[in-house]
Amino acid sequence: MLGRPPTRLFLIAACLLVLVSCRGDLPEALEVNCADAIEDRQTDISCFTVAVPADYSEPDGADFEVFVVVVDNPGGEDVGPVAGLVGGPGQAAHSFLERMRGQPFDVVLVDQRGTGLSKPSLHCSELDEIRTHLLALGHTTDADAIVAGALAECGVRLANAGVDVSLFDTDSNARDFDIVRAALGYDQWNLWGDSYGSRLGLEILRLHPETVRAAVFGSISPPQADLAAEWPDHHRRAVDLLIESCAASTDCYEAFGDLRALINELVEGLDTSPVDVEVQGSTVRMDGAALARTVFEALYSTRHIRELPFLLSTAADGDLVRLAEIRARNYDPTFSWGMYWSVHCRDYYSVTDYDAMTAALADETGGFAKAFDYTGLIETCRQWGAGTSPPSAREPVNSDIPTLLLAGRYDPATPPVWAHLVAQGLTHSTYIEFARFGHGPSMELCGLKAVEDYFRDPSRAPNIACDPAEPPRWLLP
Repeated sequence: MLGRPPTRLFLIAACLLVLVSCRGDLPEALEVNCADAIEDRQTDISCFTVAVPADYSEPDGADFEVFVVVVDNPGGEDVGPVAGLVGGPGQAAHSFLERMRGQPFDVVLVDQRGTGLSKPSLHCSELDEIRTHLLALGHTTDADAIVAGALAECGVRLANAGVDVSLFDTDSNARDFDIVRAALGYDQWNLWGDSYGSRLGLEILRLHPETVRAAVFGSISPPQADLAAEWPDHHRRAVDLLIESCAASTDCYEAFGDLRALINELVEGLDTSPVDVEVQGSTVRMDGAALARTVFEALYSTRHIRELPFLLSTAADGDLVRLAEIRARNYDPTFSWGMYWSVHCRDYYSVTDYDAMTAALADETGGFAKAFDYTGLIETCRQWGAGTSPPSAREPVNSDIPTLLLAGRYDPATPPVWAHLVAQGLTHSTYIEFARFGHGPSMELCGLKAVEDYFRDPSRAPNIACDPAEPPRWLLP
C-alpha cells in the first residue's frame, strides 16, 4: 500500500532537508478538508488542489486549479496508484468516489480542468435551465437552435469572466495529470479510463510514457477518428445489431417478431403524431427522432440492451412511459457541458469531414436521419470559439506500455472497430470484446474483475470471470 500522498508540509520539509530550491520547480498538492470540499468525512480519502498552467505555451502565466481525491484502498501495494480517467468529456471525477472505494488498489480521481470542483468551472447552467423545455419539444430542429443559443450565452458569460475556452483540450488535460502525479509524489501510476477517459489516457501515453506502469481502456475513442462523420454509421450498426441479435434468438423473435419493422413503424408513426408522456414531473415529447435517439442512448447500457425489445413492444402497444423515462434520466447535474464542447470542438469537430458526415446520413430517413444528424455541430462549434488543436493531437498513438483494451459489442458511440484501430499502435495490448455489453465495459462486474486481474499482472492476459461471448439474456413478457 502506497498510503496517502505527501502533503504540502511534507514536500516543503523534503525540499529544506536536501537543500534544494523548491521555488516553482516542484509541483505542490495542497491538502484540503474533504468534509468541506465534498461533504465526505470518511478517513479512507484525502483531498487536494494542484495548480497547473492555464496555458502551457505560457508556463509562467496564470494558473488553473484542479481538484483531486485520493482513495486509500487496502491491498494495493503491488499495483501502485491507479489514475481514474472519467469520460464525457465533462464528468466530475469525484462523483465516482463511491464506486472506487473497495478496489484492490489506490485510486486517484482528478476533476479535469473545467469540471467538477476544479477552477475555473465550465459548467453551463444555461443548458441545465432549458432541460425541461427541451424534453417537452422532442428531438426537433427548434431544440437544436435552443441548445446552440444557451451554449452561446454560457460562452459569453465565461468570456466576460476572463475564461478562454480554447485552453480546455486533451493535450492540456494530459499535461495536468502529469503535474498531479508529480505533486502527489508518484514516480509511476496506472491509467484506467473508458470513453473520453481512454482518449485522455492515450494522450498521457503519448506525452509521458515513462510515468505509466500499465493501462486499461474501455470504449476506446481514438485520436485519429472523425467522430461526427463516423458516428451515424456506428449508431446504425448498433441498432442493426440489436435487430439481428433478436432475430437470431428463438425466444426473442417469437416474443417480439421483426424488430426492424417494429422500430420503423414506431419512428414513422411518432414522426406523424408525436406523443407527450408525463414522467418524473416533466413532459417528454416522443417524436420519431426522440424514439430513435432513445434507442441509441439505451444501447449504452448493458441492462437496457436486454430490455429494449420488450420496451419497444410495449411502446407499439401505446405504452411509451419506460422509454420516456430513459430519455428523461439521461441527465447529470454535475456535468460540465462547456468542457464537453471545448474538447470536442477543438480536438474533433473543427476538422470534421463535412461531406463524409452528410454522406453517412444519406441512407437514413425521417426520425433516424434527425437523430443521427451532427451537421449542426459545425456551426455550434464556430460560435463556441474553442479553435482547432494542432494536427499532432489527431495522430495515432504508438506505445509499448502494457495495455488492456475492452469493448462492448453493442456500444453505439465507441464501437469495437475503434479498439482495433488503436491496437495497431499498441505493441503490448490485449483485447477483450463482451458480446452483451454496451458502453463502459470496465465498469460492468465482469469487466471490472478483468481490470483488477490485469493490474495485478499486466504481463499476461487477465482471467475473465464470465464468458465474453455470452449474448444478451433478453427480457421476455
